[in-house]
Amino acid sequence: MAKAKALGAKIQKAAHQREQGFGKPIISVEASGQRFLVVCNRIYHSPNWQTFHDFLREFLFSLLGPEWLREETAKSLEIQHPIARWVVMAQSDVTSVPIINGLRHGDMTGSMKAFMQLAYNLYLIAHNSPPDDAFDRVRGYVARLKQRHFGNFLGALYETYAAAAFLKAGFNIQYEEESKGERSYTEFVAVYPQTGRTFSVEAKARNSSGAPQDDEVKRLRVTSKLITALNKYSEHERIVMIELNVPDEVSEDLANQWPAAAMDQIRSAEGLTNNDGQEFDPAYVIVTNHNYHSRLDARVQTQALGFGYKIPDFAPAVPISSFYEYVCSQERHVEIDALMSSLKDHSHIPATFDGQPPELAFDPDQRPRLTVGEVYEIPSADGDPVAGLLESGTVMESQQLAYCVHRLENGTRIIATHPLSDSEMTVWRRNPSIFFGEEDRVKKPAESPLDFAKFLYESYKNTDRTKLEEWLSPWVPAAALAEMDQKQLAARYCEDMAMQMWKTTQANKPGGKVSRNSAGD
Repeated sequence: MAKAKALGAKIQKAAHQREQGFGKPIISVEASGQRFLVVCNRIYHSPNWQTFHDFLREFLFSLLGPEWLREETAKSLEIQHPIARWVVMAQSDVTSVPIINGLRHGDMTGSMKAFMQLAYNLYLIAHNSPPDDAFDRVRGYVARLKQRHFGNFLGALYETYAAAAFLKAGFNIQYEEESKGERSYTEFVAVYPQTGRTFSVEAKARNSSGAPQDDEVKRLRVTSKLITALNKYSEHERIVMIELNVPDEVSEDLANQWPAAAMDQIRSAEGLTNNDGQEFDPAYVIVTNHNYHSRLDARVQTQALGFGYKIPDFAPAVPISSFYEYVCSQERHVEIDALMSSLKDHSHIPATFDGQPPELAFDPDQRPRLTVGEVYEIPSADGDPVAGLLESGTVMESQQLAYCVHRLENGTRIIATHPLSDSEMTVWRRNPSIFFGEEDRVKKPAESPLDFAKFLYESYKNTDRTKLEEWLSPWVPAAALAEMDQKQLAARYCEDMAMQMWKTTQANKPGGKVSRNSAGD
């Protein structure tokens, strides 16, 4: 009994202390040679889990059932269930992954990613569901996933992905009963806690053989999937997620590729009406492509783009007439921007129980990770060691050094260098934007006046109105200033300053002489 209480206390402490930056934290502790992990209100344990991936494999195997999996993997490849095919191929693929510090490190093949992503999706759904509903819901998904009909399997698979995507982005979700009376409802309702804004979410997956075809992009059937989703009853603003399931990889030029075709089909659907002749409501449309499902032997990644159905200012490369218009647009779509950012930043599956990159967690020369907000011992100006809070950092790859700004107790700041190990460099190359922690995203060099304006607005968006009017008065008439609110004044000031900064940087380039027109484009 005493051991059980001690273990419970450890788990409770871990639950309060652990933060990963997305979804609920992984709650786990080590005790008596065992790893204990909490999923919603259940405790799993094993002495054999070195990584979180080890747990996820066993978690999915237990949900599928060992007998079902044995029967399916014993079948010939052409009649195996897709999940069984992933397992067989992943077990073969993993043998080519190099072993470093006793563990295999490397990019996942499509088969590995497909299996592990499903396991992670089901874990997130269980871990973030109400205790009285969590495992019934997961078992419901598993029953549908086991179906032989590929379209039904793909639909259930994509629903798990959609739910997991919102959970990782910090939304709270409540699942709907899809059929209540004569109405057909969306998959779930998602609430963004920071703003309270609520959405009805529907997920649709396109069934494809996976074989490349000349007209594959033209036959995306985005319009039909979108209209089917919009016909579902919704009590809130709509988000529609559509999976394309095509083998393409998207290059920088989007022309003649699925993003351009998807946007055209969404735009063409804006004039359509329902069976009663009523126009459909506006909707955010997130189009994804898990191309690794049809390229199981390749190392490929999920692709995702956001579009607006009857929302003209939400789409790739939307033109803006002023920085104020840009600011207002960003505020209108803050929740969807958070979702899209999460799809990019949290596309990986955590490999460790504490959120550490595996290269660092299992590095024999472990040392404290450089994280914004943490305190480190650094040399002062006279060489004596002092404590400095890490405020920001950047990496010089050629020198394998981190240049970091530390704030001392007296408020002064010191730039200190930190040598980086090969493992740390591997982690930085994989995702430089969050190498120093989620709160210190690396800012890309300014490539346009808009980049400068966004940078300035973070500092000046809350500036007092009187101050802004004073700064703008030399070049903006008093009557025009009087008609602007504080947000307009701040945006106008940042826009004007950004244009000046842009002209200066362009003129200072080698041989640079920028015309007035080119600076303002």
